[in-house]
Amino acid sequence: AGGFHPHQAREEQDARRLAFAEPGQLPWNTVKQGSLILIGAWCVSLVWSILRLWVDFVDILTPPLPASPDLELLYKGPWPRFFEPQGLACSFTDDESERLLIAEKHD
Repeated sequence: AGGFHPHQAREEQDARRLAFAEPGQLPWNTVKQGSLILIGAWCVSLVWSILRLWVDFVDILTPPLPASPDLELLYKGPWPRFFEPQGLACSFTDDESERLLIAEKHD
């Protein structure tokens, strides 16, 4: 079979197609890879847990202790008769602005 167009023999094409298209190979490879990833994650978590029990190292999951802000009295006086504060929240942002929320219970 001569000519200008290079091609493979029919038997080689069929053998190559069968090697890549065996039934059940794609699902098996998918399940195998997923299982290996899960096994790896479990092994990493096991080592992490053992290290946390035996070795005192810096834990990346615990937040650092915040610096205590300098507090000043903003309001001194009696609350209005209709207002009974139940909660207080403070927030400090990156641009040094402070926010204060005083809440009461809604009946």
